[in-house]
Amino acid sequence: MAKTQERKQELDHLYAWCRTLLAQFKLVTPPSLAPLLEPFGVIVENSYRKDDLPGLRQIAKDLLESAGGLTSEQQRELDDRLKSEVGRGLEKPERAARTEKTVIARVLKRGHIESTEEYRVSLERVEEVWNDDSKRDEVEALNAMLAAFHSKDAS
Repeated sequence: MAKTQERKQELDHLYAWCRTLLAQFKLVTPPSLAPLLEPFGVIVENSYRKDDLPGLRQIAKDLLESAGGLTSEQQRELDDRLKSEVGRGLEKPERAARTEKTVIARVLKRGHIESTEEYRVSLERVEEVWNDDSKRDEVEALNAMLAAFHSKDAS
């Protein structure tokens, strides 16, 4: 019972988070581009209506990534609005961040990437920290493993 209630709470929270983010996107999107946001709204509504938590998690992740294209000021405004209205801003959900850290630690320890999921998480990590000098060794190691996986996958 508690698991079902937790799931429903997460579903409701993600739904509110995605709708708030999309509403803010509409405020900063040029009118000529606004129709491009409509499919995202449809996906959010359909995922929520179908009780599709994995689908809602994925669209939330995609929207979070899209927020990276906003100006610093727009990101701050969006973050403030999300925190005010939904209780969580633009930071990654704690569970997703822990999972990604675990994947990266495993890949670095093993010395190679074994799956497309590890490839995706490793690529995202490189994109996230590539300009942080303190992460240079990690970025170089991951880049080498990404290249090796890509060349193995291409052959």
